[in-house]
Amino acid sequence: MSRAAQTDLQAADVFADDPQFKSFFEKTAKEEAWHYNIMKRAEEYFSSAEVPVPAISIDKETIDRINNLFSDIRKKLKKNTILKEELAEKIVEIEFSEWNDIFIYVVNILKEKNKEFIHPAPRIQAHLDSIVSFLEKTFNHSDDLLKKLRQLPSVWTENILIVDNEEQITTLIKSLLNRNGNIDVAKNGEMALNYVEGKYYKLIISD
Repeated sequence: MSRAAQTDLQAADVFADDPQFKSFFEKTAKEEAWHYNIMKRAEEYFSSAEVPVPAISIDKETIDRINNLFSDIRKKLKKNTILKEELAEKIVEIEFSEWNDIFIYVVNILKEKNKEFIHPAPRIQAHLDSIVSFLEKTFNHSDDLLKKLRQLPSVWTENILIVDNEEQITTLIKSLLNRNGNIDVAKNGEMALNYVEGKYYKLIISD
């Protein structure tokens, strides 16, 4: 993750004359640095966890391939010989790699075991969504590129809470927001508080 942050900062410098690219890579660099800190915290949690957790390992071939990919990107950035399209393809390759699969797996394990790790999940999902959005706007001709990113498994599905005792109203709101995430309905404040204690909600609608 730290290599990803460093690579993104390097890309921001190389494409400093393009405000859109520079802003994108500065933002992703901060996010990757934060991801690295989350994984360090996850390592600490797994080391001290009283409950058994599944073993996680990365084979040498995968490690070498990802390291070589980062090395190739950074060499070309240093020589200023990488085109934007090539850089975008390599970003997708990294995000679509087994490296990222393991990262997503860890996040999903943690959010089920410790409430501390519930909040990082939506931020990580937003990170993936922002990359897809940027590439769609910048390289809308590259269907294969975007198809790979869209195939990435979701880390998080947003939760929405509706608090109202009128069934007709809650049914209407639920039908309008149904595609935006998982929706829970509470008929009163006490039920709503019980929901909030157990879940993280992006949106709460109340009368």
